[in-house]
Amino acid sequence: MKSRKVILTSSIIIGTIALLGAGLFAVAGAGIYGSPFAGDTYFNATLLLVLLFGPVAVLPCTLFDWWKPGFGGIILCTLAIFEVVVVVLNNLQEWGFAVHAAALGSLCLAFPVFVTGTLLFFSGNPQVSWLNWAWRFEVLLAATVAAYFMWHVGADGVSALRHLLRGGII
Repeated sequence: MKSRKVILTSSIIIGTIALLGAGLFAVAGAGIYGSPFAGDTYFNATLLLVLLFGPVAVLPCTLFDWWKPGFGGIILCTLAIFEVVVVVLNNLQEWGFAVHAAALGSLCLAFPVFVTGTLLFFSGNPQVSWLNWAWRFEVLLAATVAAYFMWHVGADGVSALRHLLRGGII
């Protein structure tokens, strides 16, 4: 039970930081460029969905998981999958699919949310069998998407990610 309190407390801290970061990003954006919501309407709706399904959802789902163990984690995992769908649909271009941008967006935005949801889910030790099956399906779906991205991105994507982590620009 002590590990559940640690996971819930750390998830509340992460959720609060993510919520503040999303709010700061919505207001200030990328520093000198100002708010990203100054663009066109389609981009604004997509960005709002990405923020709502990702960083903004962590704190409410954690508080819901505190009240109903297991349910907040499964909702957070589901929202992470919806976030990947939004990121992928946003990266459909006229000339094809921008798989590098979709993979990077999914890795940076949806993956931490999915991992947090998984930790919340298992810390609640859910006894409801359909929740366990839903989580297994979500993991299968997430693994399939990750395998697809890794297959398309390949060694080029791994080297690009290493370059980004070193502070480089692609």
